[in-house]
Amino acid sequence: MAKEDQELEAENIIRLWVAEGFIPRGEERIEDVAEGFLNELIRRSLVQVAGTFWERVILCRVHDVVRDLSIQKALEMMNHSQPSSFLLLVKSSTSCGLKGKLRNCPDAFPNSITMMVLVDSKLIEDPMSTLGMLPNLRNLDLFRAYEGNELTCSDNSFSQLEFLRLDGLEKLERWHIGTSVMPLIKGLGIYDCPTLKEIPERMKDVERTPYR
Repeated sequence: MAKEDQELEAENIIRLWVAEGFIPRGEERIEDVAEGFLNELIRRSLVQVAGTFWERVILCRVHDVVRDLSIQKALEMMNHSQPSSFLLLVKSSTSCGLKGKLRNCPDAFPNSITMMVLVDSKLIEDPMSTLGMLPNLRNLDLFRAYEGNELTCSDNSFSQLEFLRLDGLEKLERWHIGTSVMPLIKGLGIYDCPTLKEIPERMKDVERTPYR
């Protein structure tokens, strides 16, 4: 976690993101994608520009409010017996990303969350009962986030979800969904789930999102 008002070199941030595997690989250079993410955080005022050279950001700092929220959330999770081996990637009033092992899926997320990314969480308990109750969640990305063999999405859950990605859930065998789950779903991505026996019937006609 950066110190208060600490200036960070944009190049170092990008290298860290790439090294930690935070940036999805695609057709573009991974460094260019990372720079695009940084510029998007700046555009949303989550990161502040501290220095430029030829109109390119070279120094930046995390907004004090975002930094305080990040510390608060990290402390909350540790106080609820969560292991300390996770990293809060991005936390704002509408988006959250967690990387690292978690004992269970946190249930203290604000209702305003619209995007959730869990990376390498290695959860043992099914997280869908918790995540499905977030009333405004539209994007959910689970990457090596669950080590169980069964996922269940109960009726009336994920009422606003539009895009779902399941990636690297190597032990997942069965996925059960209720009849009223994900009424607004537009895109589904399932990758590296080799033991998944069948996609639920209601999900078979949902457009497949390309790997990113």
